[in-house]
Amino acid sequence: MPSITKRLIAALVLCTFSTAALAQEIKLYKAGITLHLTEDLHCMTNSVALKVSEKLKLLPAQCALKVSELEKLHAIELKSLEDKLDLQKKESLSILAEKDKAIDQIQIAAVDEVSKIESSTWWKVTLGVVGGLLVGAGVTVLVMEFTE
Repeated sequence: MPSITKRLIAALVLCTFSTAALAQEIKLYKAGITLHLTEDLHCMTNSVALKVSEKLKLLPAQCALKVSELEKLHAIELKSLEDKLDLQKKESLSILAEKDKAIDQIQIAAVDEVSKIESSTWWKVTLGVVGGLLVGAGVTVLVMEFTE
């Protein structure tokens, strides 16, 4: 079991580091709230107050630079997405054109087949009727000859 002195030393070291860290703490302020030098920066060390004032001076320029960089990146990304969209649109239009051509070819082939079937059916019916009439006439002539 650790002795009381070791625990006391650990607690003192922890408190010393935490107070040193709290002494350099920088508060974040919302937009529109002004810093009062006598109240806020007065409690900070000189180096921390100097860092805060330098950051406050550079902040608008940094924000403007970041906004312009983000706008440029956004424009590049937007152009890239528009190019991808155009490419996909062209690809889908070419696929649709190929599909339409294939459907047209299938329809033409189907119409040709139907017209062949219809024309062959017409000739078959015509030949059947004419052949039937000729056979009937021939049978009638033979029957009349045998009956006389």
